[in-house]
Amino acid sequence: MKQQLLKVALALAENYQNKTAQPEILDFPQEYWTQCEVIQRKLRICYIKGWTLAAIALQQQYTSATQSLIRRLNHHQDNLPWNSPSVLSTSAREIYTDLDSLEEEFFEFEFDLRNSTLSVTTEPITLESIELGEFLIELTWGNELTYQVIAQQPNPARSDDSVTHPHLQNEDLCEGDGRHLIKQALEQGRLFDFFQIVSNILLTYNSSSPYVSLDEWHGVICSDCGTTNCADENHDCAKCSTTICAHCYYGCPGCDHSYCNSCVVECKTCDQMYCAYCIRQCENCLTNICPSCIYETERCHDCHETLEEEKSEEQKTTEEPAKV
Repeated sequence: MKQQLLKVALALAENYQNKTAQPEILDFPQEYWTQCEVIQRKLRICYIKGWTLAAIALQQQYTSATQSLIRRLNHHQDNLPWNSPSVLSTSAREIYTDLDSLEEEFFEFEFDLRNSTLSVTTEPITLESIELGEFLIELTWGNELTYQVIAQQPNPARSDDSVTHPHLQNEDLCEGDGRHLIKQALEQGRLFDFFQIVSNILLTYNSSSPYVSLDEWHGVICSDCGTTNCADENHDCAKCSTTICAHCYYGCPGCDHSYCNSCVVECKTCDQMYCAYCIRQCENCLTNICPSCIYETERCHDCHETLEEEKSEEQKTTEEPAKV
């Protein structure tokens, strides 16, 4: 084990030396930029068409996409050679000492020379009584030093399964005030400090900037109004299976099932909302009529009255004596 650890330390020390000799400009995060543009175009169409519900969902996606873009742009800017301080010379001995300390400090410690990865696993994390499980912090070295944080027993927010921690989305950590500390630790080869800083961020909850707040962790987004509510207070549409809150759902009087706004039809006569399975149509004008308002002639009130008048006129004409 010690010999393998020394090999990792030598490989990392060589990587730092190469970075000092040949600084490189990272690729611009074009895919994150493009994702924001695509969502923005869809939002504009929703605003023009008046598609309010679709716009609410896209607004949340746009917020997450722009946050990811900002983090990537900050990372890109921090690593520009003319903006970054020169990387300090880091010896294999110093790195070896850090690696040896990581093995003692963390729940699990692993390395993979072939794939140039180094990882630790935190102990199970619980924030405000919500169990989030263990997290793998994996550092990859090569052309650049990058890392990702992966939930090992994911307990994601119910409203967004890509959020496995209030400050973690798609394995991308929102570093907040720790961004510069993480950057400096990686630049200076202080790997023990790096893993400790990331671990401490995971153990901390900042209520002012979560992807999903802990108060809403088990909540569900209403597809009609966009608010997040406790799962017990919501209903599933019996037709399209979307989730609607207690304020937005419609209970069909015909079948007593719950439906969202898009899956109910208003009765022309009584203004009651019925599902598409229970609503009827006037045989004459094809307007929507509920079972309680439709006449035995399968017509709405106006069409039924018109039909009765026509029948009455025909009867009068039949009963009148023929003129000689």
